[in-house]
Amino acid sequence: MIMRTYPNVILTLIILCYSNNNFLSHAADTLSANQTLSGDQTIVSSGGEFELGFFSPGKSSKYYIGIWYRKINDKTVIWVANREAPISDKNSAQLKFSDGNLILVNESQTEVWSTGLSTIDSRSSASAVLLDDGNLVLRQGLASNSSSPALNLWESYNNPSHTWMPGARIGYNKITKKKQILTSWKNSEDPAPGLFTLEPDLNKSQYVVRRNNSEQYWASGAWDGVIFSGVPEMRTALKVGYNFTYVDSENESYYMYTIRDPSIISRQIMDVSGKVKQLMWMGNGWNVYWSEPRQCEVPAYCGEFGVCTEPSLPFCSCLEGFKHRFEDEWELNDFSAGCVREDALECGDADRRKDECMVSPGMGLPQYSRLLSVESRGECESACSSDCSCTAYAYDEAGCSLWDGGILNLQWVGEGNSSGRTIYIRLSAYSSVFRGQKSDKGVVIGAAVGCSVVVLVMLAVVAALWKRWRRSIGTNKVVEGRRNTEISADDTANFFPSLAAIVTVNGGDIPGLLDPSLNGDADEEEVSTICKVACWCVQDDEHMRPSMSRVVQILEGVVAVSSPPIPQGLKVLLAARPEHIVFFIDSSTTAN
Repeated sequence: MIMRTYPNVILTLIILCYSNNNFLSHAADTLSANQTLSGDQTIVSSGGEFELGFFSPGKSSKYYIGIWYRKINDKTVIWVANREAPISDKNSAQLKFSDGNLILVNESQTEVWSTGLSTIDSRSSASAVLLDDGNLVLRQGLASNSSSPALNLWESYNNPSHTWMPGARIGYNKITKKKQILTSWKNSEDPAPGLFTLEPDLNKSQYVVRRNNSEQYWASGAWDGVIFSGVPEMRTALKVGYNFTYVDSENESYYMYTIRDPSIISRQIMDVSGKVKQLMWMGNGWNVYWSEPRQCEVPAYCGEFGVCTEPSLPFCSCLEGFKHRFEDEWELNDFSAGCVREDALECGDADRRKDECMVSPGMGLPQYSRLLSVESRGECESACSSDCSCTAYAYDEAGCSLWDGGILNLQWVGEGNSSGRTIYIRLSAYSSVFRGQKSDKGVVIGAAVGCSVVVLVMLAVVAALWKRWRRSIGTNKVVEGRRNTEISADDTANFFPSLAAIVTVNGGDIPGLLDPSLNGDADEEEVSTICKVACWCVQDDEHMRPSMSRVVQILEGVVAVSSPPIPQGLKVLLAARPEHIVFFIDSSTTAN
């Protein structure tokens, strides 16, 4: 009777009964062999710590299968499957099993990623399980009718992208000849393999960072039985709950770290900046424990004709007379394409004016120059001018150096620095650098200006402010005359340096930082500049702190000051659980 009355309803129920195994439960931590994942479907680890599904980084319109922290508001991806083959339509793409492998097919149902296993027992069922440590494991033998124990066939931990998680190994399998390597993203919105890799050095029991899989520019130092000799911060980490393991056996060689306190969320990454960073989640953002090497030690970081400056944010800028090659990449902090001239060189055109050279003092000179034996700077300049391939020259007691083509690894170190030298950059005579200018002044990068008495007084005050902030005590301030810490009416402790840093960096009531006795009688821009300088002077990484000559230039208005990051030391006072904060920077870092 029911069949005759409601045939369509019964047919629908039958279809659902037979097909319900193909729909993924949103609460599941497992993707079974007869299930698919697409669109907004995800799997979540049993404890809710991690989630796997399709994601789109930043403003990108492309989609990837990835794993991210589920309980962190700032979506942080730790692993990406299809790094080199993004998806355009996540609703028609599918993550599924095929012949025992976990595969991803795009909107055209073309396979773009696979676990790549060659030998699989088709008689046993396969499943993919997301564990609470963020590891995706492909298992076989979990079917209810299987008498065999579960066998892990593949793990995302053994195939990392840019993140090294606690419990994961970075090493080398001497039997399969396979390495675990961290590879940076191309930029913050493109997880495609970037320029930088962290990998084991099999000959020296250490780990190294390379650019383009070839040029090594940092090493951890050899394992001494407790830590890697070039990372003294590891000794501090041991005291607060980290465990380090290095194994070099007949079958494998690997390094692994674990954390005894499960409430501590930490990870290590090969960053897009070319630096290795150890990070900890502090409840409102990721804080850097330590990072190596210094930014300007990363080769070719700023690209051709780009200048690296520390401390500065961003670290890269173009020489005068040059512009960003690709503006959109610079906005994503991908500076590798560098800079190009605003006006093309005139070399070889007899009807136009000859090229001229812009003087840039205080520079760390790039490598790969060719030396020429000459008697004077004039001869050196003439040699460069007569060769259309020559783009820059330098002449001093070291002789005449010429550079051809695009110049890499330019660094501004300051005119007061003993390693600073003067380089002459070739530009078109029609460049804006030379228009209406008869002097080198104004066209050089970081040219110092004589200090006035007023500036020297301001410098002394800022220096005093620096020392007092470093001690986190004191009573006299440039802009605020009260004590650092005061208790408000609601028993809330207000720490002035932290407040000033937050207002300066995040924006806010700058005049409100002034002492009431000043009655607001101060220039807001000057107050903001002083606060920014002070914030730069107390950065945790001493390499990011400006020199005194740089401070003078900023206060005189010769050099602009960018917005600084809030120092770790001031963030401590904002953290909910200060006992978990570890300072990894120590004096030995500089020596290494």
